[in-house]
Amino acid sequence: MKVKINNMGIIRNRVIIVHHYRKEEIEEIRQNAVDFFQKVVLEDNQFSGYDVNTKMVTPIMQSLINGEYTFMIMGECSKIGWSSSDLFEKKRREWIENNRDKCQNIILVDFGEGYEAEMEVF
Repeated sequence: MKVKINNMGIIRNRVIIVHHYRKEEIEEIRQNAVDFFQKVVLEDNQFSGYDVNTKMVTPIMQSLINGEYTFMIMGECSKIGWSSSDLFEKKRREWIENNRDKCQNIILVDFGEGYEAEMEVF
């Protein structure tokens, strides 16, 4: 249940989980994420020294059974209504739309202050 509140000043964390069964393909998807979100960070400017490859996009993890692969893309964790939040939300959706057919699953998890956690599966 969502609670309607004034969103200014509320921190929401949006994390993308990417899952696939072919290592070579998920490696390409991960590199695409690093390149894409590094440009977004530079576009936002205030985070220009931030290294997406080591701080925002996790290494690829392999499952114990069946050898499936997963990595995550950390959100910027800014407050709703801030320009960073608006920019990253737009770009996150763009990246998901451009990559949703390239892997088995993309999941967007939204959690933080103000209301319950939500999850979207693409």
